[in-house]
Amino acid sequence: MRAPDLVRLRGPLVRSLVAVVVGAAHAACTLPSRPPVPDAAVASPHAALLDGDDGKPYVGLGLVDDDHGLRIARLFAGPAAAAGFAISDYLLDAEGAPLGVADFVARVAAAAPGDVFRIVRERDGEQLARELVIDHRGAWIGPGQQPRARRTDPALAMPASPSWFASRTTRPAAVPAIAALSGDLEAMLAGVAAVATGYNRSPWADRALADGAVLAAWPGAVQQTLTRGAASATPWYTRLCNWRAQACSTPAAPALEDLAGMAQALAALAAAVEAVFTPYPGGRGALLEDGQAWLAHTVAVPPGLPTRDDLRVMRASMVLDTARLLELFGALEQLAAVAPALAVASRAPGVARPAGVDGELLAVVATAFGAVVVGGPGPNRYAMDGLLAVIDRGGDDRYTWQGAARPLQLVLDLAGDDRYVAAAGGPGAGLLGIAVLRDLGGDDDYRSGLAGCGSALFGFALLDDRGGRDRYACGGWSQGAAIYGGAVLVDGGDAPDRYTAPAFAQGIGGPGGIGVLHDGGGDDVYRADGALPSVYGTPGVYFAMSQGVGYGPRPYEHGGLGLLLDDGGDDRYFAGEFAQGGGYYGGLGLLDDAAGDDRYAGHRYAQGFAVHQAAGVLRDRRGHDLYWATTAAAQGAAWDQARGLLIEADGDDQYRAGHLSQGAAAQQATALLYDAAGADVYQALAPAQGGAGPNEYHFDAAAPVCSLGLLEDRAGRDRYSSGLGDDGARLADAAGSGVAAGQVGLAVDGVPAAGALHALPVASCGPAR
Repeated sequence: MRAPDLVRLRGPLVRSLVAVVVGAAHAACTLPSRPPVPDAAVASPHAALLDGDDGKPYVGLGLVDDDHGLRIARLFAGPAAAAGFAISDYLLDAEGAPLGVADFVARVAAAAPGDVFRIVRERDGEQLARELVIDHRGAWIGPGQQPRARRTDPALAMPASPSWFASRTTRPAAVPAIAALSGDLEAMLAGVAAVATGYNRSPWADRALADGAVLAAWPGAVQQTLTRGAASATPWYTRLCNWRAQACSTPAAPALEDLAGMAQALAALAAAVEAVFTPYPGGRGALLEDGQAWLAHTVAVPPGLPTRDDLRVMRASMVLDTARLLELFGALEQLAAVAPALAVASRAPGVARPAGVDGELLAVVATAFGAVVVGGPGPNRYAMDGLLAVIDRGGDDRYTWQGAARPLQLVLDLAGDDRYVAAAGGPGAGLLGIAVLRDLGGDDDYRSGLAGCGSALFGFALLDDRGGRDRYACGGWSQGAAIYGGAVLVDGGDAPDRYTAPAFAQGIGGPGGIGVLHDGGGDDVYRADGALPSVYGTPGVYFAMSQGVGYGPRPYEHGGLGLLLDDGGDDRYFAGEFAQGGGYYGGLGLLDDAAGDDRYAGHRYAQGFAVHQAAGVLRDRRGHDLYWATTAAAQGAAWDQARGLLIEADGDDQYRAGHLSQGAAAQQATALLYDAAGADVYQALAPAQGGAGPNEYHFDAAAPVCSLGLLEDRAGRDRYSSGLGDDGARLADAAGSGVAAGQVGLAVDGVPAAGALHALPVASCGPAR
């Protein structure tokens, strides 16, 4: 799940090498199987899957013969990477004699896991003898490389396409100039969405990739689930069920008479959570340790490939029942709804005081999973590592977590300017568990290390702040971030709030996850920038993967759903690479801003982008907005069988970007920038504003499929750096041959003259048809 996979699996040079040698070199990763050796010590029926002991020899190298010798062209997670081999190393045999691809592959094919190869590695002219231990292939693959799960999900209710997108069937996407090219591309994307691999693939992400109408309609469907009024009472459990496409039954309403009954119900839920993890050897405690180590690896500097243990954690998603965890989270939400009434009636002076708790206590109930406490209306301090639940009646309180991630935790704070500080395990964190934190008022301060402030890993969490001027300063994987579960940070009211995090934050859905950040209004600031260096080595630019992004660590696992939703205010969004409504490798992301004069600042891959079989959309519904992105691929951009979309509904807007932006795509992808109204200004470097790049990744000269970039501005007096005029149309069709052909884009402004669109020359893709 680390950044180098973003670099090493891209670009024309590496791809051309793969096309030539992968049949042989990749065979070193997928050789004929040997019967696995039975292990009498295996205690769990899932141990073979989790450990990956499949008997297939594997080293994790992509190799090519060149003029100098046998060179490493690609490096996968595997024993070679773990042993320190690197891209561009040359390999010789133990005596220093040259090797070839065929010879190396044959040696691996004849080996068994555990065999040791003695190899001389040559790097920068220096030779060093190294040992390479053959391993099981199954230990180094993730769920994304496994067959799809057989699910019993309900049929997804597809939202109706917005009227403007429905009209796109005639303008501009199906005009004669690009009709054939568009049809071929749509058929390819539908085929990619239907592939048989990817255990945890999101049905919503697949539908959005396969059908542009679904992607265009999806923001409206999400909005409907969040409408204020009657729908606002909808539990987050129900919404998460919908977005997971999971059949969920409504939990039975609890019938509780007092605080002791609630404590008993909470303890029963905690026990049920722990039972979910019994299939993992060592249970919840072992997986918690392994999972936290994996999360730490994802934000390490410098980053690296997944470790053997990281991939084992990913494969745990294939044996654990996260649907059951969601049901338990639904029951916790119901308990949270009735808890304040029970607490009001509680009064038990002189009760035993749990360690680390200061201030007036009205009641304490002990359970096997920690105490349930009711705090008085004055200031209190709570050390949360030993508590199951806190209900605080008011006052300026302080909550601290030192690192214990509990299977269940409930915090209800009824009033006051409160401070929540966690090294790990909180606030509002469902790390191998479920959590609800609800703060009903006050100017609050939330701080955490890794995986806090509304986060989940193999769990579900809700951080619900009902009002006030709040600050969230949290580590990576926070502020609505989830992997194999769901996490929601919702901040209500119209006060201005501030969100800061380094990366993987602010509405990010990792593998099997749904991450949501929903802010009710106010002039808010969102920042995910300045901690992790650019994965492209760009000076002064940082990596983000935040602000409404669905992300999968390619090729090991597919992404989930990431949502950043803001209901109004003049907002500021600052982020590094991969941010602000996007999808990466099987993911689906959305940034939806309802109103206000907003400012978006990003870098490469930002503001309605999609990369590697993914989909993403940024929608801004009202206001005079400024979009700014550096380098490349932003503002309706897509790369590698992906679909990116930027929807701007109203206002006088300004767009500034680098190349391959403002409705531009490459590598058999499609992208659209749609602006409905206003006097707008577009500035970008070509290819942009309805443009496209090369297509060598999946190019087949016999049946060529090329990319398509689209820009459509419906109304207003607009200015374009490309020279497009008001009520004009421009077809960009770069001449060339082979993979360089078919760089096609179309831009349409206002209402072109009658027949102008049909008069455009027919675009080509590859050799003439």
